Amino acid sequence: MNAEIVSQLLEQAGPYLSAAVREDAELARGVATVLPAAGGVTVNVSGDRAIGAQHIGIAVSADNATIHPRLR
Repeated sequence: MNAEIVSQLLEQAGPYLSAAVREDAELARGVATVLPAAGGVTVNVSGDRAIGAQHIGIAVSADNATIHPRLR
């Protein structure tokens, strides 16, 4: 399933799922078996001008680059 679709589904259904898991111990155990364990994020990058980040705003790796603010 597309990650964006999963993200949207969880955003919409999250409160309902949270309540259901709190109320049903068997459901909570089942959900825990299919979710990855909580942990850090690993980002690997390599190569000239490589940029890696978990969250990123603006990233430029070019020589003599100029960032112009967006006019509203």
